[in-house]
Amino acid sequence: MSREWLFDTNVFSRYEQQFQHLRRGKLVLSSVVAQELLVGMDEKHRRKLRTLVSILKESGLVLTPSHDDWVEVGERLHRWFTGGFSANQKLSKEEVNLLVRDSLIAQCAITRNRLHRQNGTHFECVIVTDNISDFHKVTKGTHQKVIPGRDFFGE
Repeated sequence: MSREWLFDTNVFSRYEQQFQHLRRGKLVLSSVVAQELLVGMDEKHRRKLRTLVSILKESGLVLTPSHDDWVEVGERLHRWFTGGFSANQKLSKEEVNLLVRDSLIAQCAITRNRLHRQNGTHFECVIVTDNISDFHKVTKGTHQKVIPGRDFFGE
């Protein structure tokens, strides 16, 4: 099975210099990650990111959460807020709100994998992040694969 790699914002920031060596699979980009990156970048890096986004968008590789994705994220985060996953792991409203963007990034991969299965394509979209604990929370109850950046880049 071929892989598509969905990098979290922290992976883009930390491993930017190593992207040119990306050979194992295909890069996809969440529009949520693009937004987070644009907030903190200087103009030179913003231009580079806009170019990358343009190239990926033309190839259908920019993933943007739909209304259904927002609803699915809301349902999953509701389970954390109400203790639906585990009574002793209930999260506060503030903790849940801090997980919204990561949840939307994860949902992009979850939806992408669902589409691959429906279309019979042999791809798997894998999230690469240095924020493993939060991404395990926001993907709980799904079969979404999440790996650390250091594993992907062989550190």
